[in-house]
Amino acid sequence: MGTACLEPALGAGLVFFVAYFVITALAGGVIDAISNHYERAYGISVQGWGSWMGDEAKALGLTVLFGVPVLLLFNWMVRRWRRYWLGIWWSLCRFWSFRC
Repeated sequence: MGTACLEPALGAGLVFFVAYFVITALAGGVIDAISNHYERAYGISVQGWGSWMGDEAKALGLTVLFGVPVLLLFNWMVRRWRRYWLGIWWSLCRFWSFRC
């Protein structure tokens, strides 16, 4: 496979995974905002809204920065080894479980 075949898949994967992380963060952000409101109302948290939004933005940025390359790598593995990706995935899961 030449690089011309990988570029559209890479671009599509990049757009999809970034959009997935942003949409997931926005959907979860609603519940997190409600939670933060009640934590502030009952004195559990003293963090202001600006600081809280900054922390949420940093978390999203780090998720995109580190999560997208990992998912693109997995996507490449699935495309490269169509019949063997499940075995590779299983091996990696076993490796990660023994690492912890």
